[in-house]
Amino acid sequence: MKVTGVGTGAPASKSRRTQGRSGSSDDFASRVDDGGEARQTAAPAKAGPLTAMDALLALQGVPGRGEDADRDAAERGGQMLDLLDDIRLGLLDGRVPKAALGQLRSLVEAERGKVSDPRLAEVLAEIDVRAAVELAKLDRIG
Repeated sequence: MKVTGVGTGAPASKSRRTQGRSGSSDDFASRVDDGGEARQTAAPAKAGPLTAMDALLALQGVPGRGEDADRDAAERGGQMLDLLDDIRLGLLDGRVPKAALGQLRSLVEAERGKVSDPRLAEVLAEIDVRAAVELAKLDRIG
């Protein structure tokens, strides 16, 4: 259908109202009729000032020196866990990987000076002692 022009058009006639289920005397047209005036919509809200929480959230997205150190520590921790897993599997197979024990001791010694958490330092000390004991056993046997 092609629209050729915009005219004033004839106003819609009100239809006869039949008695509805609710039984009220209001008809649909009176509920919808706005008196011929268009309703004005509210203007969009302006952006507020940057709050402290917004600033903190923005700063979390910026990589800093602390994140690099944390990432490096997590990588070294992952290497230690991999070595511990290799050692565990070797012990289950009846062989102890001497090279893995040596690498583990080296990683633990390098990490000890960088750790500020006393519980983590204690765990690293226990790993170091256990690796030293296993290396001593291997030296005694072989």
